[in-house]
Amino acid sequence: MIICPLCQENYVFVSSLCQECSRIRKLSSLYGRNTILTILESVLLRKQVGIIKKTELEGKKFLTYPPKKEIEEIEV
Repeated sequence: MIICPLCQENYVFVSSLCQECSRIRKLSSLYGRNTILTILESVLLRKQVGIIKKTELEGKKFLTYPPKKEIEEIEV
């Protein structure tokens, strides 16, 4: 038994790559490495501008909540 050299998680019995990694390799040879890397980076990685905008938006949510009304005590 040999561990798959790409993912290093699955065991390989006959071929050099596991089924999932073999599929990735086929897509890479079909579309090209640069295209695959561009797609992965645009889909999986967040841009710094988006992170900053999200942080500002979330910060405004917490700063703009109306103050909570205090419960009035009723004297008995």
